[in-house]
Amino acid sequence: MSHQARDTTSRPFYLVAVHGGAGYHSPVSDSSVNRNLRAAISSTLATFAVTTAPVIGAASSTIDNTHSSGSSSALDAVTTLIAALEDAPDFNAGYGSNLTFDGDVECDASLMSSTAEDGDGDGDGMTVEGSTAHPHVYPPSSPPSPSSFSFGSVGAVPGVRNPVLLARRVLEGRRRRRPQRREPEQASGPGRDLGLGLGTGTGTGTGTGMGRVPPLMLVGEGAVRFARAQGVPVVDSPREMVAPRAREEWAVWRERLGRWKGEERASAWAPAEGGGGPSDHDPETLGIMPVDARQDTVGAVVLVGGDDVRRQERQVAAGVSSGGLLLKHPGRVGEAAIFGAGCWAERSSGGRSVACSVSGQGELIVQSSLARTLAERIAASAEDEDGHDILRSVLVDQFYGRWRQRGEHQPAVGVLLITQGMNGSEHTARLWCAFTTQSMAIAYASSRHPKPKATVLRNTAHEFRNDDDGRPPLFIASFPC
Repeated sequence: MSHQARDTTSRPFYLVAVHGGAGYHSPVSDSSVNRNLRAAISSTLATFAVTTAPVIGAASSTIDNTHSSGSSSALDAVTTLIAALEDAPDFNAGYGSNLTFDGDVECDASLMSSTAEDGDGDGDGMTVEGSTAHPHVYPPSSPPSPSSFSFGSVGAVPGVRNPVLLARRVLEGRRRRRPQRREPEQASGPGRDLGLGLGTGTGTGTGTGMGRVPPLMLVGEGAVRFARAQGVPVVDSPREMVAPRAREEWAVWRERLGRWKGEERASAWAPAEGGGGPSDHDPETLGIMPVDARQDTVGAVVLVGGDDVRRQERQVAAGVSSGGLLLKHPGRVGEAAIFGAGCWAERSSGGRSVACSVSGQGELIVQSSLARTLAERIAASAEDEDGHDILRSVLVDQFYGRWRQRGEHQPAVGVLLITQGMNGSEHTARLWCAFTTQSMAIAYASSRHPKPKATVLRNTAHEFRNDDDGRPPLFIASFPC
């Protein structure tokens, strides 16, 4: 099926969509998953009042008060959407994240946006909210262009309940163009240098990078230090990040893995003696999904536009957040943190826009630079080329088929995608979802259909195929927007 929406000059246009990951979603959880997906969109639309402004919201951003435009944007909407999903225990992100082999939560997240204003900040610097610490200011970046973009990410971060907010701070650091003044190389006074390549502040000045490059990604404890400096909340105890569902799934599979390896190892999460340990239960009986099924991220894509069809008025943004693989090795970083892998947002010089958020088997997605590959393929396509054919070409020929040839049993991937181009004098926008897994949960709303719709899409190809026949179980759909 294929649907499209045309935004005309008579009204503001927006399209927002979220996903709850590509993998396996138990039918038992459909109601809760759909409710949380709809709630994320509803709260975001209410916060930014999209129906009455030419972009998402006319008031100052509630996510980052250093936003250079002084108004909310597609990037603000994506950040808010993902933060809401990180707070919901149903999803493998933030509070609901899978646990590492050691039973801890380590999160990945990234954001990307493309607007005419990217890279054109006002040089105010990144202040540390709620403290008297001196702001960090970044070296000037290259001049902006109509197709410029911003990106920031964090990986393997413990103790940060909303890693997407931390990724946003990293992104904002790279958007700063002009420091207010240069500091001498040997700074004097009570400077603050986190050792992260973020510059030094002294006195009442705004600091300098002294030639250092602002980071694209921060990981581990260094990212946690940056979170504290930037006022991003960090939990008091790592156990506050562990949801009951995640703990139960970890305990079952950790105990099973120990028995498979011939180990007799007490679990840190094991219940008290006589309480019924994990070995007393079967995962299927508990409704717990297979150990390799919770590969998913959560993500969001947003397209917004002005009161006319000028390309300069368009904004696109995308983001992802993930707790990674269940029982992953501590320190593992997945596609949700890697540039070009987990998300992409770009407005091409030809007037086309694309925003995509990717979910699935992280190591394969990273090696394929899948988000960037798909976006660049769309940007290079002819106006009359069907999105269905492009998705099949990239996901089957360049991803699924290639990894099958290299011995992967069933390469898992899911994509939520917005495309926008010209149809005569009008912009057209489409929302797509494609995946090779058993299911993928999505929700969406637009200026034409402002009531959020949510659904768990199920790939029936898995019910009738032989895993050894090599045929790709690809599901593709587009939705009215």
